[in-house]
Amino acid sequence: MFLNMNAQENRTSKIFIYRPNNLQSSTISYKVVVNDTLTIKIRNNSYYEFNCNHGEYDFTFVGYKNSKLHLTVDKNKTYYLCIGFIIGFWSGSPELLLVDSLSAYPAINNVKMQKLKSKNEILIRPKNRIGANIITGNGRDGYTAFTNSNGGEAKISFGSGFGYKFLLGREINKWFDITSIFKYQKSTLVPKVENAEISFERYSISITPSGIIPIQDGDFMRLKIGIGVDYVMPSVLYIYTVKYPNGIADNWNYKKTNGMHIRLVYEVNFSKYFSLQYGFTWNTVTYQFIKGNYYYPIIDKLNRPDGSGLDLFFGLNIHF
Repeated sequence: MFLNMNAQENRTSKIFIYRPNNLQSSTISYKVVVNDTLTIKIRNNSYYEFNCNHGEYDFTFVGYKNSKLHLTVDKNKTYYLCIGFIIGFWSGSPELLLVDSLSAYPAINNVKMQKLKSKNEILIRPKNRIGANIITGNGRDGYTAFTNSNGGEAKISFGSGFGYKFLLGREINKWFDITSIFKYQKSTLVPKVENAEISFERYSISITPSGIIPIQDGDFMRLKIGIGVDYVMPSVLYIYTVKYPNGIADNWNYKKTNGMHIRLVYEVNFSKYFSLQYGFTWNTVTYQFIKGNYYYPIIDKLNRPDGSGLDLFFGLNIHF
């Protein structure tokens, strides 16, 4: 015990390792190794105070062999190492720079810079989150509503369109997540036709259990892959084509139904409480016509339309 206490007392020198705020590499954590020992995993806009004895020290980053810096430490001295970022053609890499106190002191004492206390310290995200996404979809199948003299077609797809969704999710552990989603989406004629409108609107509620694939320990980045079920509420096809031969004005109702989906999400935290996410969802669902106000479909593509399609989404999460 006496020897251990004496060793601690001999650590009269300090090395501050700090990383200024840098948006280009803000999502990546760097593991700093000192003399072949993992010392700290340092995040964007944070610093670590390394107490040490005098002697020779080699600093490097895990995964970046060319980042080595050698430092000779004297007794009762304080040193400052700044982590920079070198931009490459395809990607970037960190570098360690020995700087003076005049450069380091204002950055380290910035009230927004976080002090790290342990080499095992990670970003502890709250397990719950709410979020909002914008979506755009491309349907697998479509119904040709108009054809012009040049052979051009205007189609309505029951699996495409723009919309939004709100989500409530929870990370059960590092490897498993469950998310509930409320979605609204509207399909329209593509391309648009003058003096005519056909649109299909629907709402759905989904549950998606997902597996989590951590990226760099998952502190800031992760992939989520899941298969889930959808409850699609009663939907409506709005038709207004009265200004064209054989045109009609009617609303066609489709019964509630169930569907399935596959969802891939890339999620990245830019702080403890906020994250961005984007990805895609492949939906499979078939609708069933119930009734119209005046008319009814006579072809299967409108009687039992295929609502399958690929949705791309982007949004923001709040963790709590």
